[in-house]
Amino acid sequence: MHETIFGKKLWYVVLGVVVLLGLIAASARIPSFGVASGAINLVTEPVEAVTSHIATAIGSGWADIHGLWTLKQENRALEAEVAALNQELLRNSELEAENAQLTALVNAAHTPLPAGVSGGIAAAVIGRSPNNWFATLVVNKGTNAGVQVGMVAVDPTGLVGRVASVNPVSATIMLLTNPSLSVGAMLAGASTETEGIVTGDLSAADVLMQFFSSSIQAPVGAKIVTSGLGGIYPPGLPIGVVASVGTGDFGFTPQAEVRPSAGLASVQAVLLLPQVPLSSAA
Repeated sequence: MHETIFGKKLWYVVLGVVVLLGLIAASARIPSFGVASGAINLVTEPVEAVTSHIATAIGSGWADIHGLWTLKQENRALEAEVAALNQELLRNSELEAENAQLTALVNAAHTPLPAGVSGGIAAAVIGRSPNNWFATLVVNKGTNAGVQVGMVAVDPTGLVGRVASVNPVSATIMLLTNPSLSVGAMLAGASTETEGIVTGDLSAADVLMQFFSSSIQAPVGAKIVTSGLGGIYPPGLPIGVVASVGTGDFGFTPQAEVRPSAGLASVQAVLLLPQVPLSSAA
């Protein structure tokens, strides 16, 4: 019984829809349909309004979805472009660093040789001391290239240090600022009476010169060079300039703070010189 009533209701609904569609078609064909046309409009206008609203909402939603998709694609394109630009900047930076080191290597190879030295080995800096920047550095030449412990490291501006250890492909250089290194020095152009010893100080970028004589006058700005004392360092290599003058721990001998001529914080290449025989060190 319930199914019969439901079937009848469904039939009435279908019939009403068919009639409504027929009236709409008639109204479209007969402009002066009169009251029926008005009734049809009264019934269909809300339906049309709801349908139009739904269509507009769907269209707006689709436009928003399409806009978001387009924006996402544009963002991806911009991200790819930024990544490409970053890679290009990185390549350019690497090329600039490589060119700078090559230039330094060429300049080191053309460092004027001191008297009694017939040649040297140019080497590029490839590492630094992990504990202190001014302690040691590592170069890319070793025993395979003829490097030996004790060779003196210089660049076009002055003394850098001395080879402390070596392996087949690299060498470690103890810098001038390393307190383990001592260099015989003197005032440039002066007599041997101005001699002394230069030692490093890891707490500062400068080095200290302790003069042997208590009567030495070392003016600020005076140039300090290697004396050749001991035969390890060729004489006349620039060490630095006097930055300040004081006295030693006991106040008897003068002491000078010397600013190194070589840029030890940024050196990129050195020329390694063989030790000078004692007979040549004068």
